Amino acid sequence: MTDDKFLSSDYFNKSWTWYKRLGYFLFFVFLVTAWEIAEDPWDFWWIKYAILTFISLGLFLSPVDDIAIDDNYFYHIKRSLLKSKNKIDKYDISTIKSVRCLGVHVPGLSLQEMAGTNRQLSTETNTIEITFKDGTYKSIELAIYKKELIFYAEKIRERLK
Repeated sequence: MTDDKFLSSDYFNKSWTWYKRLGYFLFFVFLVTAWEIAEDPWDFWWIKYAILTFISLGLFLSPVDDIAIDDNYFYHIKRSLLKSKNKIDKYDISTIKSVRCLGVHVPGLSLQEMAGTNRQLSTETNTIEITFKDGTYKSIELAIYKKELIFYAEKIRERLK
């Protein structure tokens, strides 16, 4: 089989994940500040700060995608700062027939198709498609770099043998 007993992407604990979110937050603070300077400070002040509050909460509390594999299972992990929003989907590798990776930039994919599939528009968003032995399949959208996703797909294929 392989010497790798447990592999995990662990994007949640990587500092660049939070630096990027902090950068977005600072950008939104800049926009609210520019809006405040451009208008009379007391006109609709509560709307500006309510928008900033909701965007900030959504930004920092939205889940981070991680994947992991061990000898028997493939895990899709969504981690959030709120422990109640954490979710782990576990797939038994012995029930998997095949696995493949797809990128976000599919030729001919229109904006309407992207919106209809709830596809996250991001350079890090990729898809892993799992076909099971019973004929069903699962398509999982992940905000994980494609090279790393391909690495994990190859490790799953090794465990299928």
